[in-house]
Amino acid sequence: IDRPFVLLLFKSVNMKLLHKLMVLDDPYIYNLDRSKHTHELMSSLGSINNYFVCYVLRTVLALVSSGAPISYLIYQINTDTMLHARAFICILHERVYECAGYPVDLYWGILVFFIVLLTLFFLINVWNLAWLLLPNLSAIADVMYKYKVKKLGSNLDSLYFNNVNVQLLLGLLSASSGLACPLRTLALMDKQLNEDLVPTIQVIEQSINHTRGTVLNFIIAHGSLLDHIVKKSNNYVTFSVEFGEDVIYVPEFQSRYSLKMTSPPTTMMPIIIYTSINGRIVASKMLNNDLDLHVCVDQNLCSDCNILKMINFYGQKNQ
Repeated sequence: IDRPFVLLLFKSVNMKLLHKLMVLDDPYIYNLDRSKHTHELMSSLGSINNYFVCYVLRTVLALVSSGAPISYLIYQINTDTMLHARAFICILHERVYECAGYPVDLYWGILVFFIVLLTLFFLINVWNLAWLLLPNLSAIADVMYKYKVKKLGSNLDSLYFNNVNVQLLLGLLSASSGLACPLRTLALMDKQLNEDLVPTIQVIEQSINHTRGTVLNFIIAHGSLLDHIVKKSNNYVTFSVEFGEDVIYVPEFQSRYSLKMTSPPTTMMPIIIYTSINGRIVASKMLNNDLDLHVCVDQNLCSDCNILKMINFYGQKNQ
């Protein structure tokens, strides 16, 4: 059943190239030209044709090819009285005979086993059809639906949201390899999505016992896209901070995490924040100056920090 559809798919796009670009070639690990890599991704994904149609036709054909024999066998079992005999019934010259020496129980066992296998195959394809027609069942589609609700327009409208072929391909990739690879692919092509996957950083400069230091507050806004991903039980989200030659890893957290540093913020720039899902980096952001983060000089954890945090990072003043 699969072979003609697979051949048609491979004629439309090089699947090996797509797998290499989306899974094997990690721009955060290997020294790749990110602009060129992103262009190749957009070009390859945009060239996909008939992917969705082929999978739907293949699934419908699988349903028919399994459902028809199941229906026929069940009908024969319910209507043919000879099938219920414990002996093997054969007809010779219009006469009915009970033939001895045939393993009737074995035949019945094989028949039941065959029906069970066909039924399982049928149910699997029912689920496949539902998965195809209801795209939000995939992990990546659930995340992108959340992203689309909050964004009026996106660079991904034509490439992803209005393209069922790419939605299906990335949905299958998320089902087999996890959320990280398809989400990283989309984040490379959409700057706003990349930024939404990185937590906000609040920098507080402190002086404790006449020693200057810095506290980095990682903030995940409630109801944000990153908050939605973190709360998924099958996603383990971690972060890392790179400044100069130093890299500090931040474990998973729900809304806020404080990291105490001995260096003042002016000596730490630029700061690069990385977001990882299940061990793979999916997004990054470079902070170059004070405009990219909120710096607060604080002697005793000043009382204005919480108010400033709510205004600057949550978008509204909530207590």
